Amino acid sequence: GGSYEAPLWRTLRRVKVLSCTSLALTAGSAPVLAWMESAAEASVAGRAGLAASMAVFGALTTSMLHLFSHPYVTKLTLGDRDAEGVERASLVRLSPLGLQYTTEVDVAEVQPAGDAMHPLSSCRVGDTVFFVDRDHAGGRIAEVFAPEEAPPPGPGEPGEEAQPQ
Repeated sequence: GGSYEAPLWRTLRRVKVLSCTSLALTAGSAPVLAWMESAAEASVAGRAGLAASMAVFGALTTSMLHLFSHPYVTKLTLGDRDAEGVERASLVRLSPLGLQYTTEVDVAEVQPAGDAMHPLSSCRVGDTVFFVDRDHAGGRIAEVFAPEEAPPPGPGEPGEEAQPQ
């Protein structure tokens, strides 16, 4: 067994909750803003456009925050091997609302992130990427879930294209 706790998970949860709260307040106040009597000098279309822009901006920033941070593993626990010899791990991540949810994975299926097209990824299981902070993980958890990236091949090593003579 073994366990890991991410260094910034509480901060990330607060930011997600704040972002969702801000989005809810913006979306809730947009119609009020659009139809306020005191804004009579602005056209109805202008007020509606401003309100819609605020709501879209709030939705965009909240969704971008989740898109960027969804692989961030907040807690990880390695389980002991079961009767069939399968080693499992429980990975806890945060939902868009900042709620914790757990994903169970077979440790044998964990691969380095490789060319995953996500800026925050240290490993993957199938198409799902995860990020474990190597600086705060140790032992087997670091080896499996936050492997060191292999340096690019140097001269004369496999992977280099042959130079034409």
